[in-house]
Amino acid sequence: MAKQLFKLVLSGTTQAVPTETRYFYKKSVAITVNSLAYDIPKSLLWTDSGALLGSSPITLRSTNNGYYLLFIDGVLQQSALYTVNSLHIELSSVTAPYTLVASAPITLALTNFAPTTVVHG
Repeated sequence: MAKQLFKLVLSGTTQAVPTETRYFYKKSVAITVNSLAYDIPKSLLWTDSGALLGSSPITLRSTNNGYYLLFIDGVLQQSALYTVNSLHIELSSVTAPYTLVASAPITLALTNFAPTTVVHG
């Protein structure tokens, strides 16, 4: 018998259902980020519903199925400039200090996906 490649033939559908969460922060005074990182604690973040996050944790991204976007004054920031955990958002220090003007909104957008696959037949 000649060599053959045997393949498993399946048909199915995969859906990636996104869940979006946004957090907002605005300071009334300028923020300077210098050689130390600047932390925004979860208790000072506002949710989409207009309520303070308070003691609830920041929703974390799903490993391999989620991502964060951080906007400062409406400008998307490089992911290397911040980290997120359940307690705070940390704006990383850079080689030179930088100042965020008073009232510049900071928005953290999180998108998580919950993929489901249905195999037919």
